[in-house]
Amino acid sequence: MNQRVKIISNPTDLVPILYIFNSALHRSVYNELLRGWKTEKELEEIIRMDINKSIELLKAGNLISGRWRTPERGEKPEMEYTAIYSKIKADFQSNFSDLAEIIDIAIMDDETFEEYETEVIKKISKDKKSINEICRELDYPLYFLKGLLKRSLLLDLRGQDVVMIKNAYIAEK
Repeated sequence: MNQRVKIISNPTDLVPILYIFNSALHRSVYNELLRGWKTEKELEEIIRMDINKSIELLKAGNLISGRWRTPERGEKPEMEYTAIYSKIKADFQSNFSDLAEIIDIAIMDDETFEEYETEVIKKISKDKKSINEICRELDYPLYFLKGLLKRSLLLDLRGQDVVMIKNAYIAEK
């Protein structure tokens, strides 16, 4: 088992962790990956559920790493994954209202989250916008928007600019 410690120095870094471990499926995938390297196929055989979203979220949260498994002769190589961290250390200070915003984002249901995410996407689709502009225009608290960006698989914060992730696919809503 890996004994690395994930150090969290910013409260918004809790969002993907709280979101992932709030789900029994994502938690079981991570626990299996703590035991060693496994392919998606092996994980699906163990867990007996579709684990694609779990893998995507764990990658986005930088909680797993992947490598190509050398195949037997005549077979295709497969990506295999393992957990990077087995422990967590949080070292930050926050007021309760900001922490409440962060927890709200982490445990928010997917439909409500997608509504907020869509509003941000509409704002940045026309031109590049800073995080402060979006907070002002949508009347979101700063920690709320930062938490939203941490949970999102479609949006990212680059410096002060909110941007779409290049390989993100958005269905027309």
